Amino acid sequence: MTRLYGASEISADQSWLLIHEWVLPAGWNRASTPLVVRLLPAYPSAPPDNFYAAADLRTASGSTPANTSQPGDVSLPPGAWLCFSWHHETNWRASTVIANGDNLATFLSSVAQRLGEVS
Repeated sequence: MTRLYGASEISADQSWLLIHEWVLPAGWNRASTPLVVRLLPAYPSAPPDNFYAAADLRTASGSTPANTSQPGDVSLPPGAWLCFSWHHETNWRASTVIANGDNLATFLSSVAQRLGEVS
């Protein structure tokens, strides 16, 4: 994980993963953002649900990203967060081997795809 995404930490109760500096593609108002993935109690059998970035993340034109909101009452690291409504789109096939199914790495790959859309 550290090799791909840099410094990260997981909460003591394993309810979230924080990547301290997720590098963003061009088109955003900043070069990187902290990024949180909330892990549901059923993970790894069930996929993560949504991801969170710094509350001040905007597109380069100043627009609020599509399909975002303020987070509800969920366990997150301290700070101000912007919730991206983001869900795994195919049947989740839990596996520790990426070639055999899905895991945190496949979810983070889809997060990268979403942030590449810059909308």
